[in-house]
Amino acid sequence: MKFFLLLVAAWASASNAVTTVPHQCDDPPAIGYNVNGTSVFTNYDNLKTNGQAFMLIETAVNYETPAANVTGALVNWLSAATFSDDSDRPAYASCVLNVYLGSTLQDNIAAGAQIAVLDPKPQLMSSSYSSQGNVLESVTTSTYDDWTVRFWDDGLPINNGISWEGHDAGDTSPNADTSALAARQRLQGSGR
Repeated sequence: MKFFLLLVAAWASASNAVTTVPHQCDDPPAIGYNVNGTSVFTNYDNLKTNGQAFMLIETAVNYETPAANVTGALVNWLSAATFSDDSDRPAYASCVLNVYLGSTLQDNIAAGAQIAVLDPKPQLMSSSYSSQGNVLESVTTSTYDDWTVRFWDDGLPINNGISWEGHDAGDTSPNADTSALAARQRLQGSGR
């Protein structure tokens, strides 16, 4: 009985563990600035100035197939961006082309992805400034599938994102029954 009580006490103290993040107790940054004191529009301005940008994306994907978890990397090339004329609400839309690095594509297909084409993949992206979040809220969507990526650009070189995909109605790919996913990303920009 003593052992059981000790086990319950250990579990209870472990379940009360507290997660902390950098700057957790700091005052929020001023509107338009990030936690480093630089502009949240740094990546936006770089894309506008350069006319293109590249993002290295490291991803961890969980497929609906049990134990089918995959990590990998890809590069996104942003180009042909159009920008809002409203200086109070900076926004843009762009074309995106992504290329999987290493065995990322093959690993995802083996885990249950329905990706059938090995060529670079076309996508569309939109991004709009949210003063409440003090970030550019960004969404990337596929032009060939039903997945979505969201990320929040605070002007720093590295941002986090999430993505998901459900089942496509009428999908005839061999992996149609295993392709639903949830993922997290780490996006690192160059010229963005």
